[in-house]
Amino acid sequence: MKYFTVEQVVEALKTGAARRHQIYDNFAQARYRGFTERAALFKTALDIFDQWKKENKES
Repeated sequence: MKYFTVEQVVEALKTGAARRHQIYDNFAQARYRGFTERAALFKTALDIFDQWKKENKES
């Protein structure tokens, strides 16, 4: 496992170390395999990143 916290995932997305598609794939795989806590971690990180991206695009 590469990411253990929501903050790590969001930071990787912001810096470009990970792409949104990769994180979404991780979310989908975690959900498919029944890892609900991991799926929630990735979903929360995606929501935070999307909001951050939207706010930065407007300014």
